[in-house]
Amino acid sequence: MTTLVAVHTPGKGVVFGSDTQYTRGNSKTHSPHGKWVISPDGRWAVGCSGTLRTMNIIKAESEIIFDKLHDPFDFAQRLQSVLDEYKFSLKAKMDDEELSRHPSFDCGLLLVSAHGIWEIGYDFAILQHESVAAAGSGSDFALGALHATKTKRPKDRVTAGLLAAVTLDTYSGGSMVIGEIKP
Repeated sequence: MTTLVAVHTPGKGVVFGSDTQYTRGNSKTHSPHGKWVISPDGRWAVGCSGTLRTMNIIKAESEIIFDKLHDPFDFAQRLQSVLDEYKFSLKAKMDDEELSRHPSFDCGLLLVSAHGIWEIGYDFAILQHESVAAAGSGSDFALGALHATKTKRPKDRVTAGLLAAVTLDTYSGGSMVIGEIKP
């Protein structure tokens, strides 16, 4: 897993970040670029915690996914369509004792823009966060730090959240990568 963190300030934009550690089984490695894919026009960024394949697909198809993107619903629809083209991870899940198939991509996504933060669920449900969000295995540690630093600048809050996660979470580590999108 990983840790993704975002802080949104209305009228001022969003600061977002992640750790750089990737784990697979008992091995780990680091990426200098973190876990975020930034849209070609710089208006959106999506962070991925969980399976690396989803992030690889988003990077490879970023022009299709982000081209003239209107809103988070548009993003979720485009991502689902792209993942379907890759025949990616249709997992069986139990619903009311009947086995049905739901598209799933086995990761947590945070979508950010200057106008907000949205979490995209495994079922492509969209949850808007008011001012802060965290995802991944270190999210509880990060959220605690974000709430403890309410009076600090957004970049300092993101740094504090990531520092807590990389210090306390087994599956988060390496350095921190922090970005910003302004209106």
